[in-house]
Amino acid sequence: MEQAEDRCYRIGQEETVNVYYQLFEDTITTRMWYTVQKKRNIINQIIGTNGDDSVSDVMDFVMEDD
Repeated sequence: MEQAEDRCYRIGQEETVNVYYQLFEDTITTRMWYTVQKKRNIINQIIGTNGDDSVSDVMDFVMEDD
């Protein structure tokens, strides 16, 4: 995912780039999203980097049960 996003920001890009993920409740895509995010957090903890958690925060808010 990150590699695909980075391609959008290639050298010379002057316009804003929006990246959209289609995540729907109770789908494999959503399960995969959370699995990848958990693995990403673990890797960041191991190598000592702090990734951008704003995407995760937004997804948590969107997927919240009422």
